[in-house]
Amino acid sequence: ILWHAGLSPMKEILFDKNLHWMGHVHRLDNRLTRQILHSQQRKGKRNHGRPRLSFKDTTERNMKWK
Repeated sequence: ILWHAGLSPMKEILFDKNLHWMGHVHRLDNRLTRQILHSQQRKGKRNHGRPRLSFKDTTERNMKWK
């Protein structure tokens, strides 16, 4: 349906928005948002199951997908 309307697939739209936001945050000064994006996950007791993906991990995975 999106193809008939001349629109991009939702995955591609979300990927572009993600990259746009990452670029915006990367250009920020040393603000809390940028510090959180580049920080490591906390250490200590872990929950059961697979580790949670951070926004940074998701973006890196999407970059490999593209």
